[in-house]
Amino acid sequence: DTITFNAAIIACEKSASWEKTLQLFGMLVQSEAESNVITLGAAISVCARGGRWENAVQLFGAMAESKLELDSTTVDAVMSACEKGGRWEKVLQLFSFMQRHRMESNTITCGTAISACERSGQWDKAVHFFNVMLQCVVELGMASFSAAITSSEKSGSCSWEKALQIFNVMVQTELEANITTCSAAISACEKGGEWEKALQIFHLMVQDKVETDTVT
Repeated sequence: DTITFNAAIIACEKSASWEKTLQLFGMLVQSEAESNVITLGAAISVCARGGRWENAVQLFGAMAESKLELDSTTVDAVMSACEKGGRWEKVLQLFSFMQRHRMESNTITCGTAISACERSGQWDKAVHFFNVMLQCVVELGMASFSAAITSSEKSGSCSWEKALQIFNVMVQTELEANITTCSAAISACEKGGEWEKALQIFHLMVQDKVETDTVT
């Protein structure tokens, strides 16, 4: 019955065995037992952790079609799987789904969306998305700032200005700068011929005892 399948799938979730999870879910469907939020949520979680974004999306679709109650944790898991698989389009589609259903965005949700765009070379989209999140007063973590600054550094015109704007916002939020964010901001200033601003960031790194490397 459903309870038995739930227990088995949850056990697979704890062991991160997506193969066994999908096998059990297939047996559940064939037995015509009714799947529920726990079953699908656990199955999605395992597939996401295993990098099986296609399976995670399929299960999410089944969950939506069944009109089961969806929460941000489930959507976050699917978004994470798609981000790791380089499917930035899917990530943004899922984010739009959350907005349409008035689900609350959080640090993980926003960070995943921005990172997905940055990792896929969609730098302008990453920066745009970051700005939208700031306007929505969503708390952003270091990963979001890092991806946005890196995207600004690699994007088109006035990249150094965008990178510095984001870097300054990060400093104002009292997040600790790291070598990734500082290096990207310095690189953007270097490309824009803003050597004085690059030196200011470098001095900030020394002052805050941020690790430096040869590139910096």
